[in-house]
Amino acid sequence: MELIYPNLCPGCRHPLIKGEQIICTKCMFSLPYTDFHTYRENPVFNKLKGRIPLKQAFSLLHFRKKGIVQNLLHELKYNKNEDVGLSLGARLGMIIQKSMKDKYDFLVPVPIHPKKIKKRGYNQSEIIAKGLSGKLDIEINSQQLIRKTEGKSQTKKGRIDRWQNVKDQFQIIDIEIFKEKRILLVDDVMTTGATLEACGELLFSAGANELSVAVLANAQK
Repeated sequence: MELIYPNLCPGCRHPLIKGEQIICTKCMFSLPYTDFHTYRENPVFNKLKGRIPLKQAFSLLHFRKKGIVQNLLHELKYNKNEDVGLSLGARLGMIIQKSMKDKYDFLVPVPIHPKKIKKRGYNQSEIIAKGLSGKLDIEINSQQLIRKTEGKSQTKKGRIDRWQNVKDQFQIIDIEIFKEKRILLVDDVMTTGATLEACGELLFSAGANELSVAVLANAQK
């Protein structure tokens, strides 16, 4: 069957060869990895500095428009390729494991609206969290932090406009769940950080003791 419909690498669209799984060897080695796990005040941390108190911030990859990371995330979000999120989430988990100061109580994926889940079949941030969980052995809590309104596209908005767009879109069902807990908040791409800020503020308002963030990719200016 693979001779007729070969498995293609979602990064370069070339057929995978024997021994390769999900992403080809060439793409895996040429991905624009960050070293953000090696120092605390990295670009992800600094985007949120002064906005919410963070313990640590992680990003596996740099995101550039029309680059390989955009291709991979497009596969995950729009082509129902969950394996991309699981694979890269596991890689992100491996680097977090090396510099994790204390074990988190929960992995909390940034939620998307139920209409998008119905359309896509899943929340891409939860798929990434599943990859993380497999390496970190930490429970995923995806039921308590929800997105209550659909919101407008963030693509062409600046930081202030993005914040105004998302600040009232999230809700916590049972605030007792996160009381005095250490949370690792998980998302696919960080641009201005408005969504992570809004979710982080809610988690702290619910009594979270400590917050860190992990994103698959950080968008560069």
